[in-house]
Amino acid sequence: MKLPNAFICDETGALPISYPIQAMRSGQLNILNKLGFIISTKYPTIDNPFEDEVKYSKQVLDGVEKDETRFSLLYEPDKTKGWETNDLILQQANPVALEIPEIWDDLVKKRAYAIAVESARENFVTKHCNIIYSGVGTETYIDIKDVQECKVANIDWAGRVVYVGLDLSETNDNTSVAMVSVDDDNNILADSWAFIPEGRIQEKTLSEKVNYTELCKTEKVIACGDKVIDYAFVEDFILNLESKYGVQIQAIGYDRWNALSTAQKLENAGFNMVEIRQHSSVLHSPTKLLKEKILSNSFSYTENKLLEINFQNAKCTYDTNKNLYVSKKKSRGKIDMVASMISAVYLLEQDYFLNQSDFTIQVL
Repeated sequence: MKLPNAFICDETGALPISYPIQAMRSGQLNILNKLGFIISTKYPTIDNPFEDEVKYSKQVLDGVEKDETRFSLLYEPDKTKGWETNDLILQQANPVALEIPEIWDDLVKKRAYAIAVESARENFVTKHCNIIYSGVGTETYIDIKDVQECKVANIDWAGRVVYVGLDLSETNDNTSVAMVSVDDDNNILADSWAFIPEGRIQEKTLSEKVNYTELCKTEKVIACGDKVIDYAFVEDFILNLESKYGVQIQAIGYDRWNALSTAQKLENAGFNMVEIRQHSSVLHSPTKLLKEKILSNSFSYTENKLLEINFQNAKCTYDTNKNLYVSKKKSRGKIDMVASMISAVYLLEQDYFLNQSDFTIQVL
């Protein structure tokens, strides 16, 4: 039997799952001096094994994790905005360019080309600036870095009036529930949960290249049913939101598609159900409001990897009247959690932001 004394994984960011790396490490179990090299530039996704390796390395460097066998060289810029003009971003991401003038000149030339040609930006910013980037040229709804800057450690929901949005898709696909409110400074507070068929976890992990097995260990992704979603479980989850988080649900927004039965049951339970027409003329305003709040850092959410992946997947487009809306057809993966959040924001906007003169936030 031959064991891997050493292994090298190059372009790790291109791997859809971490299994190949873990398999190599498992094969070194009986090796005294284990050696492994993880090499990669950034890729335009946050859900790849390289990001997990970088996160762990940063925890070791910060002293959060104690691991004397870990040696890391991480070349990331301190700031991710302004790559078009900020030379420091190029210098921090490419230290060798400080020693070799020819490399620096080539990087500056590539930057100028990326500024002029939209289709070249994603490759340049990810590969040469080490910034996760999906640019305007790809119709990205919101850059994932802007979303992640809004992440907070905790949100105190107790006593808040909240609005809930539902995205009840096909029974064998993802379903999502989102909850939003506002604080005293008009910042939007948000949380979101996804529900997936438990019997299709492995299938979805392979087809969508998302590690649902790991995500289900969090409280944000919940497996229910077998091959199809258990809608009764989702309904019970909503019914228990008020008692679990100490909130008062003002209204629940839903799309008629696949949700009529659930909406009727929740209405019979005493909730104010609001049908939200899935049309650009209706969704434009909350879509725009959510984007503006995130870009101005007036939005808060707690650790939620799948929500970030959904934002990363979300692509937007405009109708003939220049109304902005997120398109499921144009998005490159699941966006259920974003869709449910936009529905919740729609209710919040109608009830609060458009009626601030005579609207009072209730406190339980």
